[in-house]
Amino acid sequence: MQNKLKVEKHIHWKINSGTCSFWWDNWLGVGPLANFSNDSHRFNNTTVADFLNEGQWTVEKVLQQTAHIMVANILSTQFQYQQGVSDQAMWKLNTDWKFTCSSAWNDLRDTIDHIFNTGHFAAHIWRFFAMHAGINQDHTNLTSLIMRWWSTKYNNEYAVYKDNYKLLATIFPYIKWFSNWRELIKQVEKCFHDIKIHKVQWQRPPEQWVKLNTDGSALSNTGRIGAGGIIRDHRGEMILAFATPLGEGTNNQAEVRAAIFGMTWLLQIGYRNLMDLIRQASRFKCKHTYREANTVADLLSKESHKMTSPSMYNSSQQLPKEAKGYYQLDIMEMASFRRRKIKRIKEPP
Repeated sequence: MQNKLKVEKHIHWKINSGTCSFWWDNWLGVGPLANFSNDSHRFNNTTVADFLNEGQWTVEKVLQQTAHIMVANILSTQFQYQQGVSDQAMWKLNTDWKFTCSSAWNDLRDTIDHIFNTGHFAAHIWRFFAMHAGINQDHTNLTSLIMRWWSTKYNNEYAVYKDNYKLLATIFPYIKWFSNWRELIKQVEKCFHDIKIHKVQWQRPPEQWVKLNTDGSALSNTGRIGAGGIIRDHRGEMILAFATPLGEGTNNQAEVRAAIFGMTWLLQIGYRNLMDLIRQASRFKCKHTYREANTVADLLSKESHKMTSPSMYNSSQQLPKEAKGYYQLDIMEMASFRRRKIKRIKEPP
């Protein structure tokens, strides 16, 4: 069973006729659906085909038996239905999707060079210290890297101290720095910053008003963009939410198109006063909002990059898991606190 769990995380099932397990096989790409549900349904031998009718999803059955947070993902899953053709297990560690012993072995083994040089953690440590010591560790094996480090140590010992001392004396002239390296390090460790704390909280709209929060997301500038948003009433309760891909564009285009998409839906669901407000406005003011006050929209905009078409959410139960959590915190009027170090540091006592 232990080996089975290790292997299955590298398997993705391609749906043909729906013969794979609906609950326990990873056909959705996020792991077994059983991990997202506590219902007793997940312990039966249901297959994907049991939720299909002539190659299409049976929406009513999906809504009845699956977790609400996964419904949108399931119904948006596209596949080419091939009756009589068994579903195919795809091995994710090979580009041709076929299992090989060598790919499984490469996933399991760790070499000395990987542990102490090329591995993610080791590479981060080497990169951090090598940069300050002036050592180029790119494409260097472990033996060469250690030899280069020791040969450079004595050359850099004085240079590092001299440069750091000059830097500290220039930026913080009001502090009397020690000229001895060991004492200087002890002194630096005792210095401290002032911390500025800023309270951030989502605010409910007044009675008879609704609030639209939107956010745009760009994977790169320029690149794939998407939008997310949520409409809430004066009690903080959700009226409608959305996440939608927007194609290609800039981050500013994503922000503007997210607001337009949200206002369009406000009009469609009957909030016509929006047009009167727009006509009365001779000018408008843009103001920055901290992410902590717009977290639900921010998460929905990021969710849009996983989609190929707009997703609309009519209840909070349909929201993605993380967005639903922050939505509940907003209803409870739970505040967040931003901590920022003030640039000026203080001399140790």
